Amino acid sequence: MAHLSPADMDLIQDLQMKANKTTDETLESTRRMLTLCDESNDCGIRTLVALDEQGEQLDRIERDMDMINDDMRETEKHLTEMEKWCGVCLCPCGRNKEFREDPNAWQLSTEMGAVVSGQ
Repeated sequence: MAHLSPADMDLIQDLQMKANKTTDETLESTRRMLTLCDESNDCGIRTLVALDEQGEQLDRIERDMDMINDDMRETEKHLTEMEKWCGVCLCPCGRNKEFREDPNAWQLSTEMGAVVSGQ
């Protein structure tokens, strides 16, 4: 290099310091970005695991609901058979001992076309 003045040396040194500072800031920014990417990746993995567990839970619930539905069909079939038996032999459990008619059951409206409110 040619003979530089002290002012030129100071300028070169100042520019070198600014370049080093920019390089350091860029490296630090890159490190922060990598950290955020790793955190995002971990969050995505945890989300996938949770969704998988929830899918398995929904499958178990669906199986249980199918079993409940099958049990209800079987119960309904048994109840129908029991009703048939109660019709064959006079079962006192379903009979009303005393029948009385409600006097308001057949209430007539005084206005033509009006809604009957006493039913």
